[in-house]
Amino acid sequence: MIPFEYPEHPFVRRHGPQGYRQPASFRPWLRDEFSLRCVYCLRREQWDRATSLNVEHFLPSRRFPNQRLAYDNLWFACSRCNSAIGDRLIDDPSQALLSHEVIVENDGQIIGRSVEARASFKLSG
Repeated sequence: MIPFEYPEHPFVRRHGPQGYRQPASFRPWLRDEFSLRCVYCLRREQWDRATSLNVEHFLPSRRFPNQRLAYDNLWFACSRCNSAIGDRLIDDPSQALLSHEVIVENDGQIIGRSVEARASFKLSG
């Protein structure tokens, strides 16, 4: 039995709130948007209370300050995956980590089939 599966199709945002002054204010929207899961490793809040899932920036806010409060630049990620990325620019995991690009082993190990998927998992492996 596979512990979880990546989606078949690229992620499409359902929400688009605006006007907040802090990225953390988007948290309730992003929790719903990403179904309480880290966009990279799919770890759920309920599975591991020790793992904190946070509002994170796809384009690092230090390098792209004009994207700091852009909803489409924010997502829900666990501290482990986010810290592994740092300020590196990587392919959008919501577009690269799809079921035909990723293998999830029964023990939860994640293997990327494509270059983009493997690049995303250099950070969390």
